[in-house]
Amino acid sequence: MATDSSKNPLHKKVEKILNCEIDTDTLNALKNVSELVNDNTLTTRRNLRAKIETQSLAINEQFAEQFNDVHRKFQQLNDYITFVDSSCQMMMEKIDELRCQTSDFVQQANQIQTELQQLDDNEKTLNQFLANFFLTTDELAIITGNDGCKIDENFFTLLSKIRSNYEKAKTLLASNQLITGFEIMDSMSKYEEMANEKLYRWTVNILRTVNVDFLELHSHLFDALAYLQHKEVLFKHCMDEYTIVRRSAVTHSFIEALTRGRSSNNTHYQAMELYSNDIVRYIRDMLSYLHQTFVFERDMLRTLLKSCNQDELSRKNVIKNVISSLTEGVIRILKIRIENCLVANDRRQEIMTQSTGQQIRRTKNFFLIKNIINFYLHTFQEMFNEDCSFIHFIKEILLSSDKVCYNSLKFYCSQLSLRNDGIISLTKSINFRDQLQHYIQLIDELLDGIPCSMSFSQEEQQLETERILSAIFEPCIQSIIIIASKLPSIDMTIFNLNCYHCLQRTIEKYNFTISFSKNLQTKIDSTSDVIVNEQYRYIINSLSINSLCNAINQNDFIKSNIPLSSLSGCDPIAVVTFLNLFDKFLQNPRQFIMKQLNDIYYPTIHEKIWQYSLNAIANTYENIHSHLIDPKNKYDDIIDRIKHRPEDVRKQLVMLQE
Repeated sequence: MATDSSKNPLHKKVEKILNCEIDTDTLNALKNVSELVNDNTLTTRRNLRAKIETQSLAINEQFAEQFNDVHRKFQQLNDYITFVDSSCQMMMEKIDELRCQTSDFVQQANQIQTELQQLDDNEKTLNQFLANFFLTTDELAIITGNDGCKIDENFFTLLSKIRSNYEKAKTLLASNQLITGFEIMDSMSKYEEMANEKLYRWTVNILRTVNVDFLELHSHLFDALAYLQHKEVLFKHCMDEYTIVRRSAVTHSFIEALTRGRSSNNTHYQAMELYSNDIVRYIRDMLSYLHQTFVFERDMLRTLLKSCNQDELSRKNVIKNVISSLTEGVIRILKIRIENCLVANDRRQEIMTQSTGQQIRRTKNFFLIKNIINFYLHTFQEMFNEDCSFIHFIKEILLSSDKVCYNSLKFYCSQLSLRNDGIISLTKSINFRDQLQHYIQLIDELLDGIPCSMSFSQEEQQLETERILSAIFEPCIQSIIIIASKLPSIDMTIFNLNCYHCLQRTIEKYNFTISFSKNLQTKIDSTSDVIVNEQYRYIINSLSINSLCNAINQNDFIKSNIPLSSLSGCDPIAVVTFLNLFDKFLQNPRQFIMKQLNDIYYPTIHEKIWQYSLNAIANTYENIHSHLIDPKNKYDDIIDRIKHRPEDVRKQLVMLQE
């Protein structure tokens, strides 16, 4: 079977066909041919070549026909390009011809273009120069506009530019551009003067209606004053205008407060004139109102000048000068009222008809007024200039009030002395407290007010205390002496002692009274010595040893070389009587106190005087004892009757004192 297959030629062809590799082009060719063959027959296969050739011929004819159209159009394009080329050649020839003809014109045009460029550069430089050294039309309109023109940030920017241009013009002088530099400086100066004049007029118009409620509505006013500060004359005129306006406002408000009352913090205060009879409140409220007003004006002025150079303001005392000038309108108003208060309450005929309490209150009122004025003087001196008219006025009023105060004090003390002198009877018993109560009340009323016064420094407090005490003590001491002179001797001394000690206790609780206290202590000591001596003499007389003491003190018996017992009143019988009485004395010394000593009001003084008296008795007994035991004095018969030694007596008296 295999052999048959190998011998079959068809089989070989098929196998050869199947084993051959067919490329893509062959496959495509066969695919195209397959479209021409519908039936695989012998006739079809025989005619296949003819069909292929026929189809190829048709395709070539169709290509040739279409290519002829392309060739024709290409030829037309070639003819057009040839025409264009010839036209361009003609144009190039004409251009070359024209170039030759216009070469001079182009050269001139280039030259002109170069000049135009240079002119543009010069124009830019000139515009920059004008912008740096001159003002624009709009800027000039701001300066030269009418007075109603608004002052805003642009105006101050323009002022800064004018000043900057002026300063920059100075650099032109350094570069030898003298004429240009001076012309620019001159024009800038004129513009600045015009701007300053306009700014000054606007500022003055605002200041004429200025009020603290409207300050923030004119915020540029702060900048305007800050700028005008560098123009001393204009700034001074602005401050003068402000001073006139505010002086009138302060004066008007003060008059309103005096006559119609005022309102503050939703509270209405009645007119001050309604309580003008209460001079302390009246004067205090007037000065207090003015102080508040001046503080308010100072704060408002500080707000107004907050943008200014504060160091310059402080150096020239601008704020103090303005506030000092504001006060001139109220001086006359205040002076008339204060002087009327002082004069109306210093009428002596009316004073003499007043009660003691009314006179003390009146004197105290003058003192309080003086303190109030002194306090506000110190306060105003911190706000105003020292040469301010208002400060001079306050000083004058202070001197007047001081004079009225001390005249009133002296007059009252003299009247009090005369009044006490007129009501004193010749009765031996006089209550010293009744005589001094008005003086003591006056001292307490006045000295109590000194530490409370904030206007007094330590030196002023000391001076004021000394002046008050000097004014009171002189008539008081005279009154004490006059009253005491109408009493018996010992009563006079005790009355003086009580008065002096009462005054000392009154003033020692106050500061700066040491000198007066020492002076009174000297009087107390001298008076106490007199009373001690009186008490001592009283005890000596009670013990019946007056003659014995006189003989021992005189020492005549020693010079005459005679015994003490031989002298009159010194005999042994008298000595025995003394010793018996002395025994009773030692048992109860207080029974020998003279009754006037009980009139001493202060126990400490009473005991002190009693102690000194006992010490004097002990010393006397010691002296007598030494003479009694002396054999030369011939008291041998009674020597045994002497029971007490001097040291025992001293101890016993000390124990009794305790």
